[in-house]
Amino acid sequence: VVQHLDWQKKRNRNTIISQMASVPLVLFAIIVVLGTLGTYWLQIRKRREDIGIMRAFGASKMRIFWTFLAEGAILTLLATLLGDFIWLQFIASWPLLSDGNVRGTSGLETDWVTQFWPHFNIISLIVYLLLLVIVSLGIALPAWNICRKKIVTALRDE
Repeated sequence: VVQHLDWQKKRNRNTIISQMASVPLVLFAIIVVLGTLGTYWLQIRKRREDIGIMRAFGASKMRIFWTFLAEGAILTLLATLLGDFIWLQFIASWPLLSDGNVRGTSGLETDWVTQFWPHFNIISLIVYLLLLVIVSLGIALPAWNICRKKIVTALRDE
């Protein structure tokens, strides 16, 4: 009974520690999301004159809108590929991948080590899609507002 109580206390302590450790990660994620949204929001708003010129030469509102979204998707893809490359450079020197006997807390071999490439590809795809949503929101909202303005207003605002 005493051993069970000690195990329960240890488990509760580990749960509290992991919850406390997750708070900075959540705050970091919020800061990254808001920073990315703000960066793209300002980038599009700075290009207001460009949008006015494109509209003056006959570009449709939807064409401009999709041009900015495509540009954001390409930048997001390049950033994700660069991040993946950096992560692979880091992980290549990590001895865990060469050792197939890495054990998790359950005593079983951890899947992320034994099946690294499927996990890496899935996580990379999830990260890309999340970033794509964030970047698209950061681009779509200001681009749609600016595209709705009259050509003269968009040119004059600069």
